[in-house]
Parts: sequence; C-alpha cells; structure tokens
Amino acid sequence: MTANKGWCLLRHAPTEGPFGRFVGRSDRAILPPAADDATALIEQIGAIDVAVVTPARRSRETLAWLEAAGLQVPLRRTERDLLEQDFGRWEEQAYDRLAQGDPAYWPFWDDPVRRVPPGGESFQQVFDRAVAAFERLDRALAGARVLHVGHAGPIRALLTWAEHGTADAALRLTVAHLSPVSLRHPDPGESDRPALAVSSSGMIGSPPQPGRGTELAAAPPPATAAGSGTT
Repeated sequence: MTANKGWCLLRHAPTEGPFGRFVGRSDRAILPPAADDATALIEQIGAIDVAVVTPARRSRETLAWLEAAGLQVPLRRTERDLLEQDFGRWEEQAYDRLAQGDPAYWPFWDDPVRRVPPGGESFQQVFDRAVAAFERLDRALAGARVLHVGHAGPIRALLTWAEHGTADAALRLTVAHLSPVSLRHPDPGESDRPALAVSSSGMIGSPPQPGRGTELAAAPPPATAAGSGTT
C-alpha cells in the first residue's frame, strides 16, 4: 500500500445532551473540543484526498471543526448509508421511561442485533448497509486517502467486517469519539477485504457502556445505568 491510499475512520465529536436516551437519527449539534485537540488529531489523520460525511449535523460539524483548525479537504462526499442506526419511535426517548412503559423494550435486548426498535431498523441492517456503502465508495474512490467522519454503529460494523467478523461481534466494540482508526488495502493475495492497520486506544473489545456523549447502537440493556446518558 502506498501512503496516500486507504481509509481513516473517525467517530464525530461528543454531542449536546440531554443524555440517557436513544440517539441515532436525531440531529444533535456537537460540543466543539479545544483547538489544540484538533491540531493533534489532524497530525494523526495526515493528508487526505476525500472526506466522506453523513447528512447528520454532528458528522458535518466535526469535519468543519477540523477544517477550521487547518485540515485540507480537496473533495467531500455525503453518504446516507453510513448514518447511525434508526431507533424509530425510541429516538430521544429516555431508557428508564421505556423500561417502565414499553413492552417491546426488554425483548429488544434479548437480541439487539436482529430485533427492530418500533419503526426503526435492526443493527444487522446497519451492518449490511454500512458494508455495502463502504464497498461502493471504496471502488469509486480507488487510489485516494479517505477520511470518513461518521458514527459508532457503522464504524463498528466496518472494523468488524474487515476482520471477517459478524454484526454480533461488532456490538462488542467500543469506538471512542475523535479516535481515528485506519483501514489499509491488503497486498495482492493477502485478503479480499481491507485490513485493520492502526487501532486506537478508544477501540476496546468490550460492550459499549452508556456515558456522556456516546451513541447507542446498540449498548447493553441499561438496567442499572438508565439515565446516565448516551447519545
């Protein structure tokens, strides 16, 4: 692989509250980190040819924050199929309220990969559409160094898929905000998928836990942590 090829996957900056709720398609603004943080992050990302964002405000605002700090973005694309999971009628609903009043809530956690929130989509659907979008974009942007500023669920999906894992395995990953992970193209005959080249300290082999500024897609049942805040 040459230095200017491959992908850098970056989860957006933390978002505004309130917390302790399902946040997938909700269009929240980011809480812009310090300019010094942007400078250090740009050094990690390196030079890029294309930036891929989603229509979500938090994706677009994170890229704008990086550009304001000096990141050069020669070309940008917007990709709907890399949006976060759609939680349907559960969007912006508090966990504790759903746990007490929605009969679909606890059965959902029996299989959060394949069960569908009312009016929303399953994580398996997120996994499948994210992989399809990545393969399509990767062909279209062949030879480019691509920065994708996106969301926890699709990034988990892509990292797990690159390692030949499943959607079930993807939910055991935690992807931290503003913690870049690189995918490189394999050498000929090495693999039929991009390989995980550089992991970050924010990607942990354990289930995501509700916390300030993190998205749910999907976290473990917040039985004891309801109301602690997940976006």
